[in-house]
Amino acid sequence: MAAACNAQLAVRSAPAQGGDSHGGVIVIFTNTACMACTIYGYPGAAVLDKSGRQIVQATRTLSGYLGGCRCATPEHLRLDHSQSASAIVEGDNGGGDECLRGVAILATPPNTTKPTRIPLQAYSCHVQVHPVVRGTAGTKH
Repeated sequence: MAAACNAQLAVRSAPAQGGDSHGGVIVIFTNTACMACTIYGYPGAAVLDKSGRQIVQATRTLSGYLGGCRCATPEHLRLDHSQSASAIVEGDNGGGDECLRGVAILATPPNTTKPTRIPLQAYSCHVQVHPVVRGTAGTKH
């Protein structure tokens, strides 16, 4: 098995296709190294307020409204050079006092410590993060 993916991961995001009641982002991890690596589990996903303070950590769930692994346990994924894995961070769209006023997500690849700040377009309640899956869609069908 290839070594765990660490510093060789480039992190970017894309909007997750939601609905009126849910919104989220797809966090995409791409192997930039010449050698293969493995990625497994859940990325870290902390919601930040406008001051950059952490409001909450996303709850880890296998699947949600917008996507996920649709599996019993997360998969170990081998990423060759330029291959990607992704995970969805999602929540209920809200705006009332019971909802978080997050403006960004601090996303950290699974089993690593280097976070990337990702802008958040909508306020969210009940924020969830799902395990990494192969590809850039954040969901496994």
